[in-house]
Amino acid sequence: MVAQEILITLYKNGIDYSIIIDGLARVANQIVAKYPHYLANPELYLKAVENSLEVTTDYQRKSLMKEPVIIVSPAGMLKGGASVYYLKKLARDRRNAVILPSYQAPDTPGFELLTRGRAFIDKSEVVLEAKLYWFDFSSHAGRAELETFINHFSPDTRILLVHTEAIKALQFLERLKVKYGIENVHVPVNDETMLIHVGR
Repeated sequence: MVAQEILITLYKNGIDYSIIIDGLARVANQIVAKYPHYLANPELYLKAVENSLEVTTDYQRKSLMKEPVIIVSPAGMLKGGASVYYLKKLARDRRNAVILPSYQAPDTPGFELLTRGRAFIDKSEVVLEAKLYWFDFSSHAGRAELETFINHFSPDTRILLVHTEAIKALQFLERLKVKYGIENVHVPVNDETMLIHVGR
């Protein structure tokens, strides 16, 4: 996960600011901590978490604006979450920086911010005067990793491909079909909601 990799990177490089964790990164930290055997370096990860502070209340969130800190909060392309709160509070001050460390899909506030320096979020416009940076720091699996993962399942397992662009998804489905004969991967159509019952 991107937030956890960023947390480790900050710790490894000895960044001399308080590191704050908020939003879904807190939940992800708890999940990752339950499965340390899947990590390349679990000790490093645990030290990075111990060296950070989790925000759990609105009072804490508001008090963060009083001193220089690094806030790690998943943005969801700035469509929601704690990162939107921080963006609105920090956007107008040139001493601040906003860093978007992953892909920003077209027609999302994150993409608008990158291309225009402003974005409509929660029906109001946020104009950015803080410094803005983007870098490719994605922890998402690539095509080869996805193919390997999908190949682990039996043909009667129904797999849903989400969080992707329609054309790329269809190309991937065609590749799976031609290269591996896999036909149990599906893409929800027109943002349809799919309810899945998982039996034992």
